[in-house]
Amino acid sequence: MSNRIYEIVEEIATLSGTGRSKRKVRRIRWDNSPDSVLDIRKWFQEVDGTETPCKGIKLDAAEEAALREALRL
Repeated sequence: MSNRIYEIVEEIATLSGTGRSKRKVRRIRWDNSPDSVLDIRKWFQEVDGTETPCKGIKLDAAEEAALREALRL
């Protein structure tokens, strides 16, 4: 996953974190896609300050809407 290109469109929340590892909710564009997705995943901060994405989940607009409805947000 670390070789993938991504652009952070919006920082929404940091859910948890210890040391250089944090679980974050962000809006991200992956691989130069014109569309952003809701992204919930763990990020590892390298010594140089860059972040490496770890396991997580991406939700497109329809999936995000379904999640919001399920959570009644």
